[in-house]
Amino acid sequence: LNLLRLRFQVHRISVEMVYLKIFLLVLVATVVAADQRNFKLEDKWVTIIQHEERRESTRWTLSAERGNKIKVFCPDFWTRHGSTDEETCAQGSLVLDDGISKAKYCGTQYDFVVYGNSSSLVVDFITNENGGAMVECLAKAVYEPESYELVEISPKIGFERISFPYVIGLDNDKAWRFKAVAGGNISLKCDRRLERALNTGVCARDVLTIDAGEGPMVSCGQDPLTVTSEGDITMRLETFPGTNGYVDCIVEIPGWKPETEQEPATED
Repeated sequence: LNLLRLRFQVHRISVEMVYLKIFLLVLVATVVAADQRNFKLEDKWVTIIQHEERRESTRWTLSAERGNKIKVFCPDFWTRHGSTDEETCAQGSLVLDDGISKAKYCGTQYDFVVYGNSSSLVVDFITNENGGAMVECLAKAVYEPESYELVEISPKIGFERISFPYVIGLDNDKAWRFKAVAGGNISLKCDRRLERALNTGVCARDVLTIDAGEGPMVSCGQDPLTVTSEGDITMRLETFPGTNGYVDCIVEIPGWKPETEQEPATED
């Protein structure tokens, strides 16, 4: 009888250990899943929602350092095939809430970008048992440049050339400040090979920001660009991974001509 009791206790302990292991595995999986839906963003793009079909309501929480805002770019969002325009929000919707304002997307959306107004942002995918959607989104924190590379234009040389990035196709971010050593006007001429703007006119992937003294001007695309300033010019280029974006720029003193060396006088 004692032997039977011992065997029963051992069996019960074994069963309890199995249940404990299952509980711990579920707990770990839950914690890992939660970690994968919480993102502390920095100045590099991070994929927050992998490109796949989703059939369950899910929440992602994004945060950045205090004082920095958040940018979310979704290359792809579309509800299941066969839904009508009236059913698209019921099939699935994506809601982005920064605590100040909300943006909601339904139906078929390609390449939309949302700039948050705070250092935190919640992304909710909302659906039901009959719905679902394909979703892909990336995000990054919006930082001011930590430093500017100073490029001084001297009257003797008259111009400098800037080609960036050195390695294309990566997540690059660099800023410059151009100034004439002797003061006066300078001009900046750039050939651009950047990703074009979205249909909304927003530059989402590659972004070129130039300030010639009248405030920042944001642009992208492949058209040549020329600006002139009576003082300094600042330029910042952000390239999106995989776009192969780059710029080739000349900054110069307008009307500059190389100094000619005077020939030594000869005596008759």
